[in-house]
Amino acid sequence: MLGECLDCLGAQIGVRTEVLIVDNGSTDGSASIVHGRLPMARLISLDRNVGFAAAASLGLRRGIAPWRAVLNNDCFVDPGWSEAALAAAHVGDRPGMVATLQLDHRRERIDAAGIGLDRAGIAWNRLGGCAPNAMNGGPVFGPSGGAALYSAAMLADVGAFDGQFFAYYEDVDLAWRARLRGWGCGFAPEARSLHVGAATVGWNSPRQRHLIARNKVWTIFKCMAAADVPAAMTLDTALGVAFALAAPVRPASLASRLASLAGRAAAWRGVHHQLAKRRSIQGSRRADPRDWMAPFPTIGALQRRFGYLADRRSGGR
Repeated sequence: MLGECLDCLGAQIGVRTEVLIVDNGSTDGSASIVHGRLPMARLISLDRNVGFAAAASLGLRRGIAPWRAVLNNDCFVDPGWSEAALAAAHVGDRPGMVATLQLDHRRERIDAAGIGLDRAGIAWNRLGGCAPNAMNGGPVFGPSGGAALYSAAMLADVGAFDGQFFAYYEDVDLAWRARLRGWGCGFAPEARSLHVGAATVGWNSPRQRHLIARNKVWTIFKCMAAADVPAAMTLDTALGVAFALAAPVRPASLASRLASLAGRAAAWRGVHHQLAKRRSIQGSRRADPRDWMAPFPTIGALQRRFGYLADRRSGGR
């Protein structure tokens, strides 16, 4: 996948770009692939895997451009991606983020058109599972971190991804912090890419479920308005138990369900760190992002948002 991703970066047109590759402690010869496929890239090699959040943040900090893109190695951008994303970077009030359009690997459905977020702290891939020409998906809360654009000014004000998250929900957390500081998010539907998804940890794997469950709770405690936290945490606990008990039990499935509960337990063990961050985040807030959030969800809303993922879980990507 890395080679294909690099080829796509090398084929960008219309925009002069600087490419930084963060090698996250790989042992599979990735550095040689970078030198062979994209020799003009700056390679930052880490001696261990520090997680997507910390590695991507390092790349964002080392960049020198006023707008900086994050691209995961399982995301393959079209030649005009950079140009289209930048075209949306100056639309709206105080733009600090741009969401792009990620398609599934067959280009048959949308994987994500940015992030949606509701008052319960539940994030989802906007328009996930819809046809590629579907555009009416409600407000864009922030970009999906697999293929996103961030302004240097916003990053200087808010910071980058929270490295403690390791992976998953770090893009939701960053978008929420940016919204609290009054930064807006544009949407570039012409900036298209193909996204494999969960290529590193595995789709619906125990590791993925653990990280998502833990990091969602941490994000709520860091960013959510205090009045909304009790209801959000009650719903999160109920959904976690329902996820663990509702479907037929299979060995892999059971492991993922138990991992989701374990992730929530891990979140509570580390919540004191997030409460310390919360004081700083809430103390410097300039805006109420709830105008960009969907209402508290119904069961029907949850089914519409996540029902298309059943195809992936059954192995039908």
